[in-house]
Amino acid sequence: MEVFSDGSTRPVSPIYCRDASPIGGGSGDSGSSGGGSYGGNPGRGDPDPDPKIEPTDNFLNNAKLNCIWEKLTKNNSFNNYLKNFDQDFSTVDLIFDTSTNLPNNVNGRTDNSTSDKIYIYINENTISQKPVLGVARTIFHEAIHAELFRKVRSVNNQISIDDFPGIYDYYRRYLKNWQHQQMAAHYIDIMANMLKEFDGEQKSDQYYKDISWSGLYKFNDKNNPGTLIYSTAFSELSSTEQQRIINAISNLRNNGNKICN
Repeated sequence: MEVFSDGSTRPVSPIYCRDASPIGGGSGDSGSSGGGSYGGNPGRGDPDPDPKIEPTDNFLNNAKLNCIWEKLTKNNSFNNYLKNFDQDFSTVDLIFDTSTNLPNNVNGRTDNSTSDKIYIYINENTISQKPVLGVARTIFHEAIHAELFRKVRSVNNQISIDDFPGIYDYYRRYLKNWQHQQMAAHYIDIMANMLKEFDGEQKSDQYYKDISWSGLYKFNDKNNPGTLIYSTAFSELSSTEQQRIINAISNLRNNGNKICN
């Protein structure tokens, strides 16, 4: 349960990121917030004496993920973003793992339900079918969810306008959809820079921004389960920009390189 400075409260759930239909029909990457089975919002607790960021054996035993992870460890943008999990003041570890229990249209899930760890699960059932850049995007996307959860934990889940005003604002406005709405509005450039570095700057800045919208332009409405909604930031773009983004995401999904080497 998240408690605001005025005494109001909101429940917190885990984040699921999955595929959904794009504008005009068909199939496109989007994100959704899942049910409450992995919910909960542990308190801040004491600082971890040995905070860490680590992949599990299952994660590294997947050859494709192992290869991607090796590249990620050389990605300055990614490493700098996650450094807060590797500091003495961190109260949680960040664990990267795989799952064979996720539906095929779910790329990844961030689980915030344990007291001393945040888990990022990547869908092992479908990873062989996913482009390398798309898998990297999923990992980046889930890492942002994890960092947002870490921030909430760092203030003992009592968000106020004085500590994290952005989170406070988005949670008050969007309730259970706050993370995806905030990410769509403020994290596209961050993700694009990570992807650009990961990909060796092979394509234009605009391309990396466009594919960063995957999982953020359209997602399941956690406030009204079963309903798909567009993020406010995406809705404010022109129809030309929206279609360019959808085309880039679709092209990556269908034609992107699936072999990591």
